[in-house]
Amino acid sequence: MSFSLLLSLLVCCIFCGVDGANKFRSCAQSGFCQRQKASTAMDYAIDIDSVQIIHGAFECIMVYKPDPTDNSKKLKLSLSRVIDSTIRLFVTEQQGIRPRYQLKDDIVSEKARRALPFDNVEQSENGCTLSWNHNKYAVQIEYAPFKLVLTRDNVVEMVVNEFEKFYFEAYRERKQFDDGGDDDCAPNNDDDDNPDEQQEGGTPCDSKEAAKKAEAALWEERFSTHTFYYDEGPASIGLDFSFVDTTFVYGIPEHASQLALKNTVMSSDGGDVYSEPYRLWNLDVFEYKLDVPDALYGAIPYVLGYNARSSNAVLWMNSAETYVDVMDRAANTDGGDGKTIRWMSDSGAMEAFMILSDADRDGTDADYLQQYYEITGYPQLP
Repeated sequence: MSFSLLLSLLVCCIFCGVDGANKFRSCAQSGFCQRQKASTAMDYAIDIDSVQIIHGAFECIMVYKPDPTDNSKKLKLSLSRVIDSTIRLFVTEQQGIRPRYQLKDDIVSEKARRALPFDNVEQSENGCTLSWNHNKYAVQIEYAPFKLVLTRDNVVEMVVNEFEKFYFEAYRERKQFDDGGDDDCAPNNDDDDNPDEQQEGGTPCDSKEAAKKAEAALWEERFSTHTFYYDEGPASIGLDFSFVDTTFVYGIPEHASQLALKNTVMSSDGGDVYSEPYRLWNLDVFEYKLDVPDALYGAIPYVLGYNARSSNAVLWMNSAETYVDVMDRAANTDGGDGKTIRWMSDSGAMEAFMILSDADRDGTDADYLQQYYEITGYPQLP
């Protein structure tokens, strides 16, 4: 065998070995991401009777619509103004069977979780409006369905849960299945005159086995040679944020992609899109690919959107594995233009900061970058 042939085989083996396409899992291979993508309706609604203003913050209870009396699935929601024109949303279980992880105060500044008073609070049967800075800024809370509309000078800047992608898997105990004998799986032969009807949908044993597999998949899943164990059970969260009249959005480093984030959901006019959401998960990838939404060395869940009048941002304060969909707002609604960001995280409490700022960045505390630093802390020189 010639030297050139051996060299060619060696190069081929090296490039095949470093191809990372199958080394790191994607949304299609992550159970929590697939469950959220498959969800077609929001399972939670605000209990109007629970709404109250406590220490300057809007608070209420969200009930699980399939079973509103299930206390283990009730959520407590808090909405507050924390830094100038920054709104903080926080959601977790009201009476969870175990505490849900929340980023510690040494990562987030004290200001970021200290409520500031609103100037005006206007409540109605279907919602509540909170305004500040002489009514320049306001957030309108709609109860049914749950939605937040953030405005500046009566112009809509951002809409939260516009497409009802609010998703919350409350902690629960693992279902147990009895290991019965063959009698438990025997078909029902009471209707001997209609044997075809007996076979429709399979035997009880088939249904039981399918239920066992579905339950097991919520607590552990296999990818390549790795098994991921979810000792606390399924606990993923998700929410969508729409930047109104915004053509480009930026952020969620680090990815080997262009500065303006590409869509991950096809729009009506087509365009260049990724087939998978952006992934946030710290990885040390050797010879990583270019122009892909795969995760790399850092993960900062922060997205910034510009328009002619404003610079607005969202900080999704969650350190778990997260997938981020980017899409044209017009792809989901007949309303105005803009970009929609959908966050899907593996676990943790739901905490998000919505930062509103004028576009003319005049050096005041209203600047979006100033507010961001007030939440996370300022960069330090080496």
